[in-house]
Amino acid sequence: MKSSKSFSCARKFDGDRFFRYGLSRSGEFTYSQVALLELHGRAYQDLEHGEREPVNQEEKDFIKVCQGLKQAETVHERVWQQFRRKTQAQKPYPVFRGGNEEPEVHYHPEDSHE
Repeated sequence: MKSSKSFSCARKFDGDRFFRYGLSRSGEFTYSQVALLELHGRAYQDLEHGEREPVNQEEKDFIKVCQGLKQAETVHERVWQQFRRKTQAQKPYPVFRGGNEEPEVHYHPEDSHE
């Protein structure tokens, strides 16, 4: 049985860092996948990078999928694998948000086919 604590996170995942017009306008994901990524993407990312400890077996299995030790079975595992496939081969593009800050580096899938 899945716990309601699985992949819980207080902050919304910022897909704009990877897709210039956001996850929902990227054309890469369905509406339900976008909803999962926005709601749980921060937890997925933190689990993958070891910045968050798993709270249950579902999250432990998710980490095994990220490490390539297990095949993706759950909707969480599959959507994160798809997101990672779409973002790993992208070229960075600068985004200026005003002020004297250094530009943020973002990734856009349309730039990767040059």
